Amino acid sequence: MIKKSTLFFTVFSILFVLLCFYSFFIDLYPQKSNTDLWTHLAIINELKVNDYSEVNAPFFTDGENDPRSGIYLTGIALVSKIFNISTINTYLFFGIINIIFFLICSFLFSKHFLKSKYNYLFPLLLIFLWGPSRNIYAGMFSLNEILWIGPFYHFFTFSLLLLSLIYADKLIEQKRSVSSYLLVIIPVFVLYNTHMLTGIIFFVALYALITAKIINYKKITRELIFLFSIPFLCFLLNFLWPLYDQWNYFFNRGAVNAIQDVNNSETYRGLDYYWKYINSWILVGGLSLLGIIFSPKNKKYFTFIILLFIITLIIIFSGLTPWPIQFYWRFFPLIVLAGVMGWMSLFQIINKRLIFILIALIIIIGLLFTMNKMVVFKDWEPYTYQQSQYQSESISYDILNNISKKSVVFTDEVESHILSGLTGLNVVGVRPSHAGFNQTDIQNQGYDNIKAAYEEPEKIDELIPKYQITHILLKRKISEKNFLLSQYVNNKYRLIDISDDFYLYYVGNDL
Repeated sequence: MIKKSTLFFTVFSILFVLLCFYSFFIDLYPQKSNTDLWTHLAIINELKVNDYSEVNAPFFTDGENDPRSGIYLTGIALVSKIFNISTINTYLFFGIINIIFFLICSFLFSKHFLKSKYNYLFPLLLIFLWGPSRNIYAGMFSLNEILWIGPFYHFFTFSLLLLSLIYADKLIEQKRSVSSYLLVIIPVFVLYNTHMLTGIIFFVALYALITAKIINYKKITRELIFLFSIPFLCFLLNFLWPLYDQWNYFFNRGAVNAIQDVNNSETYRGLDYYWKYINSWILVGGLSLLGIIFSPKNKKYFTFIILLFIITLIIIFSGLTPWPIQFYWRFFPLIVLAGVMGWMSLFQIINKRLIFILIALIIIIGLLFTMNKMVVFKDWEPYTYQQSQYQSESISYDILNNISKKSVVFTDEVESHILSGLTGLNVVGVRPSHAGFNQTDIQNQGYDNIKAAYEEPEKIDELIPKYQITHILLKRKISEKNFLLSQYVNNKYRLIDISDDFYLYYVGNDL
């Protein structure tokens, strides 16, 4: 006889996976242009042809190696290459695996930390207990965000965060063999290697757990010492990863420059700034924040829950992290996680009927917060980064099928972003997804040069030798933006192909 709880979890999981499948393969990705998706695909394309030495930044084969070339994207590249599946289909397929992995890890997390007969509700609460979101960011896992970022490595690493906390706590509680130490270090290393920022955020959660154990047990064990050393071990082990230069990322271009930018900027100072974030960001935690009130009901892990909540809030609003807009969003899942653990503690002591009334209300409120942005509902306007992003007129690049993979294509910044991800060709630059972030210096420069060429067509002659451009791809639809450049290129360079959407010109730089 199948338990009702098992049946509920199974049905919910199947329906949710089907919804994500629809969003990934049918509704979402064929339509949207300027998301991190295309950057990830460009990296995967680079990995597929790379000899697995240092991987260059996407878009340029001679660019600086990219810190996003971690285990997750490398795994996708290997699967795509070995089984000869297109890059985008492999990537979206991994998105479905991510969803299943998330459901399993969140269920196991609840089973370990909460030991509730309602563990099957934990994944549902994680998805629906969010407030209104001003933007969609890859660090969040609310319903609307998952339908966008399920295939992203950010989402994969959150599931690993949950799994790693389980193994860390098991090591403390059960003091197992050497294999137990490996069960901690392996997922943590994969997490950190795949996305270093999420790795750092896991270390925050890990230290909250360690501190809670010391407070509760009044002693320091060798297991706690080992867990305390994990961030340093991961940092050292990551130097063995050949596909990006961690030292350069942290000390030459990443963290040091980030801190300098924050110190030199008045933007991130003052009560007005933090009040803005209290209003527009902390409310993203939604109903999950109320769960903290109920966390004392979980006597064993109450200290951990409250430390996780408080430490995360301090980090968010203390200015300890650079570029708040780009980093703060990644900490919000920890607040929601702590809140949901509190809600689950409440469910242990209240009437079953009341629980399901609360669940129904939570789902309704969660849908109200997100449905007007959910990409799978055609009656509402799909969320397309609104006024801050562009949308491509076409993602059909058959016109480029017969040119060399060593070619460098000049086209506008929107088409460049998609083109490199879908075809693997190098482009001059794209609209930066992280403006001002040093890892995108090359894209920033290329993007500025693209804009300049559209305003002053003669500049294209300077860019051709600089970037070794071999082809120019221009939209057939003449607009005010591309009129001058189209006229200039048509008069000077050889037209070699025409499609429904584009003109393709050859400029004579054979590679």
